[in-house]
Amino acid sequence: MLKLTFKHLYLLFETERVKIITLNATSFIENPQAHTIYKIKEEVNFFSQKPCISIILSLEEDHSHHFKEAIHSILEQHYTNWELCIAVCGKLQSKVQGFLETQQKKDLRIKIAYLNNNCSMAASSNAAVALATGEYLALLSSNDILSSDALYEIARKINLHSKCDFIYADEKPRNENEAFYKPDWCPDSFLSRNYIGCFAVIKRELVNQIGGFHADYEDVLHYDLYLRLTELTSSIFHIPKIIYHKRSDRRVRKTSINDAGLQALKAAITRRGLNAHAEQLLHAPNCYTVRFKPHPHKISIIIPTKDQTQVLKTCLDSIYTKTTYKNFEVIVVSNNSTEQSLFSLLENYKNNHGNFHYYESNQPFNYSKLMNEAVSRVTSEFLLFLNNDMELISSDWLQDMLGQAERPSIGAVGVKLLYFNNTIQHAGIVMGSKNGLTSHTFIGDPQNIPRHFHQVDTINNYSAVTAACLMCRKTVFNEVNGFDESLQITFNDVDFCLKLIERGYYNIYLPHVELYHYESLTRGSHFKTASTIKQHSIEIEIMRARWSNYLDYDPCYSMHLDHSGNFQICGDSASH
Repeated sequence: MLKLTFKHLYLLFETERVKIITLNATSFIENPQAHTIYKIKEEVNFFSQKPCISIILSLEEDHSHHFKEAIHSILEQHYTNWELCIAVCGKLQSKVQGFLETQQKKDLRIKIAYLNNNCSMAASSNAAVALATGEYLALLSSNDILSSDALYEIARKINLHSKCDFIYADEKPRNENEAFYKPDWCPDSFLSRNYIGCFAVIKRELVNQIGGFHADYEDVLHYDLYLRLTELTSSIFHIPKIIYHKRSDRRVRKTSINDAGLQALKAAITRRGLNAHAEQLLHAPNCYTVRFKPHPHKISIIIPTKDQTQVLKTCLDSIYTKTTYKNFEVIVVSNNSTEQSLFSLLENYKNNHGNFHYYESNQPFNYSKLMNEAVSRVTSEFLLFLNNDMELISSDWLQDMLGQAERPSIGAVGVKLLYFNNTIQHAGIVMGSKNGLTSHTFIGDPQNIPRHFHQVDTINNYSAVTAACLMCRKTVFNEVNGFDESLQITFNDVDFCLKLIERGYYNIYLPHVELYHYESLTRGSHFKTASTIKQHSIEIEIMRARWSNYLDYDPCYSMHLDHSGNFQICGDSASH
């Protein structure tokens, strides 16, 4: 029998979740939380890379109250190849010099720079960076602490990903219950707010390449730094575990953060050459909206329908009376309709609007096939799939969706959908719900109540968005062969979105584009007949077989949040 070494097993079985590994006829749970110090050190011995990590700590007058705890948390690290680089502003020198020099004598990995009285946070942070010799810099606030396995987790991630430039992790305020469990790298979510936080580990050469911290953004040094760094690299990795604890009593004016964050974001937009502008969300501190100005492309709005004349009329009337963007056409696909009033409505719209078209497709209902056939008929560069049971709220919906859809990095664009009582019907889709497949986020919640660090209020990347209102480029639609016609009733939109992710695109949710969705009025919920129930079961099995990796781990969500879609912490993660 082939004998595998610990190193082989470690590389073979690595995931971010708990699993069993057999080693020398002994089983243990390879869960970093359960590791003893001995096992961690044993594992580190097999790392092919043992990088020196330079912890950057700057001490300023307003943020020096708990720095001893921060230093103590570093001295307790299980991973030992680190150095602590401390920069002290002049006014603090007399207060902290004795303690720091005592610690330095005990541990030669501690380096200290004393600065003049007028140093800024940017200057002190850069002075600490100048002391560093490690391959990676770990940014730490003097008010915050690391868990004892933090640097081990960092080194572990570096060993798993040879091209690792930027690492961040989950966090939790000290003495508070609410943890912040983060998604994997979501670039559009990051343009909405600094969800990475203050603690991150970055290759030192990249920080030096961009010139370190900039004093122009004193209140948002990290956000500005990350914005500039993420313009150089996409090798960004997330550790789905709390290894960083911040204090919740930072004494920084929210207004100054808002202003500085917005300016940092505007500077990033200019550097990137984006035809966009950023706005501050007034009801969501430190959150922003980036709107892209589109080129005047033609958009084909494709609406399937079966009878329900008044439902469709409400939808069409809202499109033609409220939409400010004019370069669009509407194509209604009538599937097995029989109501004469419907055909009268369609003829009336056709006679009064040159950009309105309809045709009949009298075949057994198959949403994917209907939409694929409709796309084959259009010449427009952009497609908008829209249910017939919709009513516009936002008049600028098309230009906002188009501005995102024409970006090369974007696959599908989704929006916020509301029930008639102004509660949320859709604000993005997460994978792995209670039935093992998907859930709409924040479903049934009042639309004006903040949820999970303003997740519902901000532009975010999701693994999927609903095709009840979905825009994309025709080129990307054809690139993934459109909707899968074996998914006749449900999950065709989720499958489509996941195919886009597999091709390297990001899907995006726009909270400021709102429509009412009078859900499933035409067909009913999953069309409750024996044949459709059977087909629905078949489609569930197709999705489970095809997308088990996303059902197990949604990169735009968190393994520590339950999959009801409401961003609630799982019971087994509550004390994590």
